[in-house]
Amino acid sequence: MAIKLNHIGFVVENIAEAAKLFRTLGLREITGAVPDPIQKVVACFMGTGEGGEAHIELLQPGEEDSPIANFLKKTWRRAPSHLFRGGRHQQDNG
Repeated sequence: MAIKLNHIGFVVENIAEAAKLFRTLGLREITGAVPDPIQKVVACFMGTGEGGEAHIELLQPGEEDSPIANFLKKTWRRAPSHLFRGGRHQQDNG
């Protein structure tokens, strides 16, 4: 059975700078940078715009006490933080 991947999440220091990198790979913003005050993050989805594709989710800490702020401090700057294939959301919080 094939697994359908929805998106790959990357925790980044700056969405605008990270988006530049992914644009060089042919991706474009599917959504703008959207703040999520509950999760304390800013998120942006990128992709090619083709239907049925997996997207890239860029996540930037929205506040200093954001749960992903510690993840960012502990990891390589562009390492994926999570894969989402539908159903339950699985995330490695470091």
